[in-house]
Amino acid sequence: MIIYDNHMKKIKDSDYMDSSYGINKHWDEGDINLEELKKIGFTIVEGLFSDLEMNQLNEEAEKLLMEQEQTVNTPESEKNMLRSPVSHSKIFRDIVIRISELELISRCLGTNIFQLQLQNGIKVEPQLNHFQSSWHRDLPYQHWVSSSPLAISVLLAVTPFKFETGATLMIPHSHKWDEFPSEEYLKKHQICIEAQPGSVIIFDSMVYHKAGRNISKNTRWAINHVFTTPILKQQISLSPSINENNLNDREKILFGHKYKTPNTIEEFHINRQN
Repeated sequence: MIIYDNHMKKIKDSDYMDSSYGINKHWDEGDINLEELKKIGFTIVEGLFSDLEMNQLNEEAEKLLMEQEQTVNTPESEKNMLRSPVSHSKIFRDIVIRISELELISRCLGTNIFQLQLQNGIKVEPQLNHFQSSWHRDLPYQHWVSSSPLAISVLLAVTPFKFETGATLMIPHSHKWDEFPSEEYLKKHQICIEAQPGSVIIFDSMVYHKAGRNISKNTRWAINHVFTTPILKQQISLSPSINENNLNDREKILFGHKYKTPNTIEEFHINRQN
């Protein structure tokens, strides 16, 4: 569910929506999700995972976050940010593989050859600010846009995404312009995206977005994934921690084994031949 603060919801589907004139070019690629992704910048695919799977993922995320906080010296700004769980957990690895099989990703990127640039868990606790509660792009510090997407983000709702639990806020169409908008524009056009556990919010990684404020009594968990063409480096190199002997050819590309930067000219030529 996408919450729009406007009056369009009062208009019935049959009122004016199916009539037009002076138009000879129409969207012909089918798939409303792809059309939303390309035009608005985001879409929702509901029910990709079951409640049972999300309960298991929630437990695994809590366990890994506790282990991370005990073993890694992270700054205060990184509190409740679970970095690269795919490197440590088969459950998270299976989640990545399932999500990467969504045709929407390859169709939007225009290629079947893409890799996982990052996977991060985001825990938004009641009444507390979070690192992700500031406006950002998933390709941060980039103030440019491209004619075709270079990266697609897939945000998995592990627990309910509601306004009260701090559901993600987005600025529609912001993947199409360079600069961050004015405060007045933000207040007028930002929207809150609600989704049930097991659903995924798929968006162009250049869309400006942020986690909302959790005013409920429940913790909100989400797992974000960014899929990119291999010309972009991974946030944290995954290939050293994932045994490629257990992967098929497609998964070797997905986790970064196939397109690592070669160390020598010989490696460069071998990679090109493969």
